[in-house]
Amino acid sequence: TDFVMELVKSWKRNQIWNRVTIGAITTGEPMSIEDDIRSAYKRDRSAQDAQNALLDPHEKPPFNSVTKEWTFQNGLLRLRGRIYVPDNTEIKRRILQHYHDIPSAGHPGRYNTQAAISRDFYWPNLSRFVTSYVKGCADCQQMKVNTHPTSPPLTPIRSKARGRPFA
Repeated sequence: TDFVMELVKSWKRNQIWNRVTIGAITTGEPMSIEDDIRSAYKRDRSAQDAQNALLDPHEKPPFNSVTKEWTFQNGLLRLRGRIYVPDNTEIKRRILQHYHDIPSAGHPGRYNTQAAISRDFYWPNLSRFVTSYVKGCADCQQMKVNTHPTSPPLTPIRSKARGRPFA
Protein backbone atom coordinates (compact mmCIF):
# COMPACT_ATOMS: atom_id res chain seq x y z
CA THR A 1 0.00 0.00 0.00
CA ASP A 2 2.96 2.36 0.48
CA PHE A 3 3.75 1.98 -3.21
CA VAL A 4 0.16 2.81 -4.15
CA MET A 5 0.12 5.86 -1.86
CA GLU A 6 3.37 7.11 -3.37
CA LEU A 7 1.99 6.55 -6.85
CA VAL A 8 -1.16 8.55 -6.00
CA LYS A 9 0.94 11.38 -4.54
CA SER A 10 3.11 11.40 -7.64
CA TRP A 11 0.03 11.47 -9.84
CA LYS A 12 -1.44 14.42 -7.96
CA ARG A 13 1.83 16.36 -8.24
CA ASN A 14 2.21 15.71 -11.95
CA GLN A 15 -1.35 15.17 -13.09
CA ILE A 16 -0.94 16.49 -16.62
CA TRP A 17 2.38 14.79 -17.32
CA ASN A 18 1.25 11.43 -16.00
CA ARG A 19 -1.64 11.44 -18.46
CA VAL A 20 0.55 12.47 -21.37
CA THR A 21 3.41 10.10 -20.50
CA ILE A 22 1.09 7.15 -19.88
CA GLY A 23 -0.37 7.76 -23.33
CA ALA A 24 3.10 7.69 -24.84
CA ILE A 25 3.99 4.49 -22.97
CA THR A 26 0.80 2.60 -23.83
CA THR A 27 1.04 3.46 -27.51
CA GLY A 28 4.66 2.27 -27.59
CA GLU A 29 6.00 5.55 -28.93
CA PRO A 30 9.67 6.14 -28.17
CA MET A 31 9.44 9.85 -27.30
CA SER A 32 6.93 11.42 -24.98
CA ILE A 33 4.69 14.17 -26.24
CA GLU A 34 6.46 16.75 -24.09
CA ASP A 35 9.80 15.96 -25.79
CA ASP A 36 8.19 16.33 -29.19
CA ILE A 37 6.64 19.65 -28.17
CA ARG A 38 10.00 20.96 -26.95
CA SER A 39 11.72 20.04 -30.21
CA ALA A 40 8.89 21.50 -32.32
CA TYR A 41 9.21 24.88 -30.58
CA LYS A 42 12.41 25.43 -32.55
CA ARG A 43 10.44 25.44 -35.81
CA ASP A 44 7.37 27.35 -34.60
CA ARG A 45 7.25 31.12 -35.13
CA SER A 46 4.64 31.75 -32.40
CA ALA A 47 6.70 29.86 -29.83
CA GLN A 48 9.75 31.89 -30.73
CA ASP A 49 7.73 35.12 -30.44
CA ALA A 50 6.46 34.09 -27.01
CA GLN A 51 9.96 33.23 -25.81
CA ASN A 52 11.26 36.57 -27.11
CA ALA A 53 8.43 38.39 -25.33
CA LEU A 54 9.35 36.67 -22.07
CA LEU A 55 12.99 37.74 -22.46
CA ASP A 56 12.33 41.28 -23.72
CA PRO A 57 9.35 43.19 -22.25
CA HIS A 58 9.19 45.41 -25.35
CA GLU A 59 8.36 42.46 -27.63
CA LYS A 60 4.70 41.66 -28.28
CA PRO A 61 3.61 38.07 -27.57
CA PRO A 62 1.49 36.13 -30.10
CA PHE A 63 -2.30 35.57 -30.18
CA ASN A 64 -3.29 39.02 -28.85
CA SER A 65 -2.12 37.97 -25.41
CA VAL A 66 -0.09 39.85 -22.84
CA THR A 67 3.32 38.80 -21.61
CA LYS A 68 2.20 38.02 -18.07
CA GLU A 69 -0.09 35.26 -19.43
CA TRP A 70 2.94 33.32 -20.70
CA THR A 71 5.33 31.26 -18.57
CA PHE A 72 8.26 29.01 -19.44
CA GLN A 73 8.70 25.92 -17.22
CA ASN A 74 10.74 22.78 -17.84
CA GLY A 75 11.29 23.80 -21.45
CA LEU A 76 7.55 24.15 -22.12
CA LEU A 77 5.66 27.32 -22.89
CA ARG A 78 2.39 27.83 -21.06
CA LEU A 79 -0.35 30.26 -21.95
CA ARG A 80 -2.72 30.87 -19.04
CA GLY A 81 -1.40 27.70 -17.36
CA ARG A 82 -1.97 25.46 -20.38
CA ILE A 83 0.84 23.99 -22.46
CA TYR A 84 1.20 25.74 -25.80
CA VAL A 85 1.29 23.19 -28.62
CA PRO A 86 3.21 24.37 -31.70
CA ASP A 87 1.81 24.18 -35.21
CA ASN A 88 2.59 20.51 -35.75
CA THR A 89 -0.27 18.31 -36.97
CA GLU A 90 1.35 15.07 -35.81
CA ILE A 91 1.68 16.28 -32.21
CA LYS A 92 -1.87 17.64 -32.19
CA ARG A 93 -3.19 14.35 -33.57
CA ARG A 94 -1.33 12.34 -30.91
CA ILE A 95 -2.79 14.51 -28.14
CA LEU A 96 -6.24 14.16 -29.64
CA GLN A 97 -5.91 10.39 -29.96
CA HIS A 98 -4.90 10.21 -26.32
CA TYR A 99 -7.95 12.16 -25.16
CA HIS A 100 -10.43 10.66 -27.63
CA ASP A 101 -9.48 7.21 -28.96
CA ILE A 102 -8.09 5.25 -26.02
CA PRO A 103 -10.60 2.82 -24.48
CA SER A 104 -10.70 4.64 -21.13
CA ALA A 105 -11.75 7.84 -22.90
CA GLY A 106 -14.61 6.06 -24.65
CA HIS A 107 -14.95 8.40 -27.66
CA PRO A 108 -16.46 11.26 -25.63
CA GLY A 109 -17.54 13.32 -28.65
CA ARG A 110 -16.57 16.75 -29.85
CA TYR A 111 -17.41 18.95 -26.86
CA ASN A 112 -16.12 16.66 -24.11
CA THR A 113 -12.92 15.96 -26.03
CA GLN A 114 -12.34 19.66 -26.54
CA ALA A 115 -13.02 20.39 -22.87
CA ALA A 116 -10.58 17.69 -21.75
CA ILE A 117 -7.80 18.87 -24.06
CA SER A 118 -8.28 22.56 -23.29
CA ARG A 119 -7.76 21.91 -19.58
CA ASP A 120 -4.15 20.96 -20.28
CA PHE A 121 -3.19 22.26 -23.74
CA TYR A 122 -3.68 25.28 -25.98
CA TRP A 123 -3.24 25.84 -29.68
CA PRO A 124 -5.01 28.21 -32.08
CA ASN A 125 -8.18 26.79 -33.67
CA LEU A 126 -8.32 23.89 -31.21
CA SER A 127 -12.09 23.55 -31.61
CA ARG A 128 -11.84 23.39 -35.40
CA PHE A 129 -9.16 20.69 -35.19
CA VAL A 130 -11.20 18.63 -32.71
CA THR A 131 -14.37 19.02 -34.79
CA SER A 132 -12.72 17.79 -37.98
CA TYR A 133 -11.10 14.88 -36.12
CA VAL A 134 -14.36 13.73 -34.53
CA LYS A 135 -16.23 14.08 -37.84
CA GLY A 136 -13.66 11.71 -39.34
CA CYS A 137 -13.84 9.20 -36.49
CA ALA A 138 -15.58 6.08 -37.82
CA ASP A 139 -16.61 4.85 -34.35
CA CYS A 140 -18.21 8.17 -33.41
CA GLN A 141 -20.09 8.43 -36.70
CA GLN A 142 -21.30 4.84 -36.44
CA MET A 143 -22.64 5.31 -32.90
CA LYS A 144 -24.05 8.79 -33.47
CA VAL A 145 -27.80 9.08 -32.98
CA ASN A 146 -29.65 9.97 -36.18
CA THR A 147 -31.83 12.92 -35.20
CA HIS A 148 -33.35 13.21 -38.68
CA PRO A 149 -34.25 9.67 -39.74
CA THR A 150 -35.67 9.21 -43.21
CA SER A 151 -39.20 7.87 -43.35
CA PRO A 152 -40.44 5.56 -46.09
CA PRO A 153 -42.95 7.00 -48.57
CA LEU A 154 -46.61 6.59 -47.72
CA THR A 155 -48.45 4.06 -49.87
CA PRO A 156 -52.14 3.23 -49.51
CA ILE A 157 -53.13 -0.25 -48.32
CA ARG A 158 -55.54 -1.86 -50.75
CA SER A 159 -58.52 -3.65 -49.25
CA LYS A 160 -60.30 -6.66 -50.65
CA ALA A 161 -63.52 -5.93 -52.48
CA ARG A 162 -65.92 -7.26 -49.84
CA GLY A 163 -69.00 -5.41 -48.86
CA ARG A 164 -68.76 -5.96 -45.13
CA PRO A 165 -65.88 -4.79 -43.00
CA PHE A 166 -64.06 -7.30 -40.75
CA ALA A 167 -65.68 -10.29 -42.44
